[in-house]
Amino acid sequence: MSLPELIVASNRQKVARIAQDIVSNHIGVIEASRLLARLRFGVAVDQWDPDFITFVGIDSETDDLPLGEARHHWSPSALALKDVEIAHAEEFYRDSALVAASHLIARFAHEDPPASAYDYYTLNT
Repeated sequence: MSLPELIVASNRQKVARIAQDIVSNHIGVIEASRLLARLRFGVAVDQWDPDFITFVGIDSETDDLPLGEARHHWSPSALALKDVEIAHAEEFYRDSALVAASHLIARFAHEDPPASAYDYYTLNT
């Protein structure tokens, strides 16, 4: 496996894990959408792939909602208002995210995991 193929395979495994975390409710739809929107360029699919576009759309529509470290920069009162928006967005986008996540799992979860970069280097030198 070439290094570019190794990177694509590794990214596809990441996509499958994130999608599985959506389905099993271990990650929020908004957070997962932000991760998957970025990963779509590293999995060798069309930039308009409908399963990834679902997450790009969710990310775009919720990019003003603070998650993770960004929350530390918000006042408690403003954060309380945004938390209501986050809850509504999570509920609103959940069904479409579950469908797209299920498709991504079906596409990528059963691919062979990549060999480590070290194995690639030592086997091909």
